[in-house]
Amino acid sequence: MDGARLSGATLRVFAHNDLVDLEEKLQWAAQHTKMAADKAIHTLVITESVFSMDGDLAPLAEIVALKEKYGAWLMVDEAHATGVMGQSGRGLADHLGLGARIEIQMGTLGKALGASGGYICGSRVLADYLVNRARSFIFSTAPVPAAAAAATAAINLLGAPKAKPAAKNCVNSSPP
Repeated sequence: MDGARLSGATLRVFAHNDLVDLEEKLQWAAQHTKMAADKAIHTLVITESVFSMDGDLAPLAEIVALKEKYGAWLMVDEAHATGVMGQSGRGLADHLGLGARIEIQMGTLGKALGASGGYICGSRVLADYLVNRARSFIFSTAPVPAAAAAATAAINLLGAPKAKPAAKNCVNSSPP
């Protein structure tokens, strides 16, 4: 939210997992984008994949369908799904087979990966833009070698042939 506010973009927040409300916001954006056709204006839908407070999942397949219907871009925060869901713990988008249809995926190297820092996955153009224009990235300090090595090792473990997402290793501890 802070980044969206700082960007100067027009911000519209849709109600939690409310697809009807999201579609209304996308319809509004489509009308206003047409009025500014001489500018490169894009609508970006942002959601978490797994919400930390309740552990509920975003209706990601439906959100992808809506963003495609209205020509929007989608950014998914996989912070609470990385290491837990999907093939080798790649997150909910991967679990649902939607990864290739999502423009930006981000998450943390903390939590399930036990390292520090974060990641953003997207196009080469996006990566170049962030490296060269994102003030918070440009003026940050690079991770110390040990932290970079820990993050790299965690990512490599996820990609290992015998790796299993943490969710597959859970045991139901509820009383019978």
